Amino acid sequence: MISKTLMLIDSDTSQHQMLEEQLSERHYQFLNCASLQEAVVKSRHFSVDILFISSEWLTESSLPTFYQLKTHLPDLFTVLMIPATQSTESLNIPVEDIDSYIGKPLLPEMVKITLRQAETLLRRQQDADRAVRELRRQKSFYQHLLNGFPEAVVVIDENSSILYCNNAFESLIEQPSEVLFDQHLYDFLEDGYKILHHLRQQLKSQPSVDGYMVTIRTNDGDDGIAANMNASVLPVDSDNNTLILVKLEHYSISQERFMLSVRKEKLSTIQYLSNALAHEIQNPMNILSGRVQLLEQQYSDPGAAKSISIINQQLERISGIIGQLRKFNVNKSDTVPESFPLIPFLEAYIAQNE
Repeated sequence: MISKTLMLIDSDTSQHQMLEEQLSERHYQFLNCASLQEAVVKSRHFSVDILFISSEWLTESSLPTFYQLKTHLPDLFTVLMIPATQSTESLNIPVEDIDSYIGKPLLPEMVKITLRQAETLLRRQQDADRAVRELRRQKSFYQHLLNGFPEAVVVIDENSSILYCNNAFESLIEQPSEVLFDQHLYDFLEDGYKILHHLRQQLKSQPSVDGYMVTIRTNDGDDGIAANMNASVLPVDSDNNTLILVKLEHYSISQERFMLSVRKEKLSTIQYLSNALAHEIQNPMNILSGRVQLLEQQYSDPGAAKSISIINQQLERISGIIGQLRKFNVNKSDTVPESFPLIPFLEAYIAQNE
């Protein structure tokens, strides 16, 4: 159990013992201060949760020191002790700076009630702070996650309000995220409302939609930016709230990536064909090479030896072609030419070496 700390500022010491006994029962630490100045000094060295301060210390001249103390301890639960003969209207301090009041002389039962009230409020404040920190952590995580996409990414709700966006989206729209949040995505697209409405209808029957061509409005009033838009539904806990992740990519970049994809597919086809062709040539080559070796053993006259030598040279050239074909399977894709006329190359190579 983490103990709390109570600070007391009161010139009347007659009830200090009773208060200390109450605090000891609840495992509180107790700081007794003779003045506001001393309280400010101690606030720099101690974490204080609750302040009991007598109304006599809150005069017009002492308010700056009191606010200095509150600045050091922004979550301080402040209890003002006032005599039974004094009304709260006569105080020189705004009521929003006081969390609770307690009459003097202090009664044990009232002290218990006030401490329970303070503990409840502080616990709720801690829960709220913890929730805010977790929300910020999650927001930071999703922000970094979205920034990992090269495309412009934006998350919208069912009303098309922008909830999250990445740096690429800010650059594309040419506005900072602080301005974009809570604005509507359709305001940045030509016919945006109609497009997003149609997109939402499609997403009701399928998890993602690809291939929307849209025009992004620009600040300078030009024709806009052509972009390719993809969207998918984000799963959320609430059935009443649907979030949509939208990816916008400049059309020229999208085309470039499409051509790169086609190029890789072509290279993959070339590699497959070259491997198959090398395999098909290698099999008859092995058979032919074995037969030539048998012929070489059977015929020892000079004429046959010369013919067999020529055949072996041709076999070596074809083996060289097979070696070149197999290189396609070890080269990196970037080193392979974009277009390679394989059959004309083989025909020219064979004709050259006949």
